[in-house]
Amino acid sequence: MDLSNIFDISYCHLSLLFKKETEMTFSEYYRSLRIRYAKIRLRRSYLDIKEISYSLGYSDLSHFYRDFENLVKTTPREFRKSRESNNVRKYVEKIPKKYNTPKKWIIDN
Repeated sequence: MDLSNIFDISYCHLSLLFKKETEMTFSEYYRSLRIRYAKIRLRRSYLDIKEISYSLGYSDLSHFYRDFENLVKTTPREFRKSRESNNVRKYVEKIPKKYNTPKKWIIDN
């Protein structure tokens, strides 16, 4: 069922109200939700980026990359890599100093 029918107003009026309240269109909001879920999956899973994009309803991987880069300002691969290196750095920083971890083992970006 269509939301405009549920609220008993026209689609155009509902679109205007939505944009007024959220400062984005339906499609912009939907795209931002998809990318938000992509970021979560990139952080929490080892699924292939292609699988993640298809699971979010993208039929074209290049379209997913374009949306992701426009909203996050980096590629999905770079986003995942930066998260993984941050996790490694946090782990290394938690190692007690008594183990005298050589500086060459500490990962810096």
